[in-house]
Amino acid sequence: MVQYVLPEFTSQELYLRSVACEVLGVATKAGITWTTEENLNDHSRAVALALDDRELAVRLQAALAITELVVVHDSVRDAVSPQVGKVVQALR
Repeated sequence: MVQYVLPEFTSQELYLRSVACEVLGVATKAGITWTTEENLNDHSRAVALALDDRELAVRLQAALAITELVVVHDSVRDAVSPQVGKVVQALR
């Protein structure tokens, strides 16, 4: 994840940013085990930033991925809970 997925969150290509979000969401749902809390934090920050992407497809995949992260990880839930209203408004 760190080597191949995380760098794609900042790709110039819309498709790669969207797929990075999707891969993170799917891996989280499948029960990925993070080697360090820092890796989890880096990925959760990247997907949170993707919520503000200029492309709807990326924002949509980011919302799905962050949902999976929030369900599984209390630390992510605590970090993003103040932003929930913003996310809901942005996806309207």
